[in-house]
Amino acid sequence: MSLPALATITDISDRAPDLMDSLDANQAEALLGDASAILRSYAGRTWTNDDGDELEGVPDGIPGVVALMVIRALRVPEGVSQETIGNYSVAYASGASDRFYLTKTEKAFVRRVASRSTGAFSISTYGEPGYLGEDE
Repeated sequence: MSLPALATITDISDRAPDLMDSLDANQAEALLGDASAILRSYAGRTWTNDDGDELEGVPDGIPGVVALMVIRALRVPEGVSQETIGNYSVAYASGASDRFYLTKTEKAFVRRVASRSTGAFSISTYGEPGYLGEDE
C-alpha cells in the first residue's frame, strides 16, 4: 500500500503556474508520491493515521517542500544535473531518481518539524565535584 502524497497538484500550480499547461495529472501524482516517499524517508515520519490511508498532523510547509521537489524535477531535463552555456558542457545524473533532492534549507526545516536531531554534539564531563550532580 502506498501512502498518500504530502502535497497536491494544487500545491504545484500555486508555486509554478507556468508548468500547468504541460503537466499531465497522472505524471504529477506519481512525482508527488515519489517526492513524498523521499521526504518521509529523510524525516523518519509518515504523517498518516494508524491505517496509513489519511494524512494526519502534517506540519505547515511540508506540502510546499514536496511541491518544490517536484517542480525542480520537472524543470530539469531528465538525467541532466548540470548545464553550462559558455564552452557548452553537460553533466548527467545517474538516474531519474537523482532529480529529486532537498536543499540544505529544506533539510534543516524538515529536521525541525520532524523533531530530528540536528547533528552531533558533546557533553563535557570535566569539572569540580558536584559538576555532574555527584558529591565527592
